[in-house]
Amino acid sequence: MNGARRRAGWRVSIVIAVAASSVVLSALPSAAHVKTFDNKVTIQNDGGSLSGSVTSPKAACTRGRDVAVFRVTPGAGKDDRVGKAEFAGGEWTLDASDITGEVYAKVTSKTFGGYGHTHTCPADRSRTITL
Repeated sequence: MNGARRRAGWRVSIVIAVAASSVVLSALPSAAHVKTFDNKVTIQNDGGSLSGSVTSPKAACTRGRDVAVFRVTPGAGKDDRVGKAEFAGGEWTLDASDITGEVYAKVTSKTFGGYGHTHTCPADRSRTITL
């Protein structure tokens, strides 16, 4: 009878240990990660205005971004920012009636997430067009 009690005691101990480890493991946060999503900014001349889009397979990368247009300034070491575009729903526009020369659009990077998760939509630059 003494052996039967000892085996029953071990079974109870194992059940308690398994239950305790389940509680500890469930309290751990899910694995953190960093993910970068592709995105692209485009530009086109609409005769008096410039327009384009920001596209990405991740919908969050097409919202809440800043798009600026720059004029190429050879030899200056830095191109001139000629305007900040109006941006809505992945599409942008900018009045270009006073802009001449070679221009391109740039979209800022965007980072979002939480609880150890970092999702990034990197900055991008469009092709250069001549006005």
